[in-house]
Amino acid sequence: FAAYLLGMEYESGRTLSKDINRAIELYNFSAEAGFAEAQCRLGDIYYEGRGVDTDYEKAVTFYLMALKQNSLTEESLKRLASCYENGWGNLSVDKRQASELLKNKKIAKIEDVLKLIN
Repeated sequence: FAAYLLGMEYESGRTLSKDINRAIELYNFSAEAGFAEAQCRLGDIYYEGRGVDTDYEKAVTFYLMALKQNSLTEESLKRLASCYENGWGNLSVDKRQASELLKNKKIAKIEDVLKLIN
């Protein structure tokens, strides 16, 4: 969790010099440790091409990691659905799967989970 927060500081440049590469390294560390918020963040970075080349395959990989934990953020959920809808990231076009994702009420919002901890 600490590595993720440090990554956010590097990404934003608020308290540390902005460094997207260092942020991605820290997010990767957190994602590999199973932290779903980092997985979503990396998915979003690669989906948007924010400081890196757009890479839907990497985005999908990270989104699916978070999905396995039922912890996709709302934005990441929408983006994964669009990948299914368009066949991006080595996914077959699957409009039914896209629709099911968007209807799935079991996807937890990270913000809701964090409220339970406080």
